[in-house]
Amino acid sequence: MLFLKVPLRLGRDLVHLKMQDHYVEVVTTAGQCMVLMRFADALTCLPAALGNQVHRSHWVVWGHVNKSFIRAGRQFLLLDNGVEVPVSRRFKKVVRERFG
Repeated sequence: MLFLKVPLRLGRDLVHLKMQDHYVEVVTTAGQCMVLMRFADALTCLPAALGNQVHRSHWVVWGHVNKSFIRAGRQFLLLDNGVEVPVSRRFKKVVRERFG
């Protein structure tokens, strides 16, 4: 359902999703777009092995994460497109299991 709303020109190589109000920002390697849909509904469209939610408003594809790091006591993931995604306390265990 999610990819039915994403323009074909953006391809299907998903990098991450970000919730913004009632929209989901879908970021692929070819660009980004806003999709009117609940974040929870968007997450149900994605295979669990592909990635994970790491914050209440962020979901990442594991294959596009370059590293995990801590700055000012907060954990972040650096994606290969240069975006830094915060990791909330709720999801630190999942990230630690994945990246150590």
